[in-house]
Amino acid sequence: MLPNYNDKPIIVKKSGYIPKQPTSEQSNKIVLDKRIAKKIVVARENKNINQKEFASLLNKPISKIKEIEAGGVELDDKIIGKIEKLLDMKIK
Repeated sequence: MLPNYNDKPIIVKKSGYIPKQPTSEQSNKIVLDKRIAKKIVVARENKNINQKEFASLLNKPISKIKEIEAGGVELDDKIIGKIEKLLDMKIK
């Protein structure tokens, strides 16, 4: 009689972590130059919003706001859109 292979458990192991591929929205990033960063600071101050409030409105830490306002930081379209909407300005 042949052995019954159906009685043995089958163990399936999952392979390692597969990172998500960036979507087109995530991959659209620009480097903010100092000239635009200064415009962001002026627009924020004209709306009487301090850095802490601005960070809260953008759901970002204050350290990120300081980086943005210093310039030279890489930002994606999502955060740029939020800044443009809050400050009624165009960045791109």
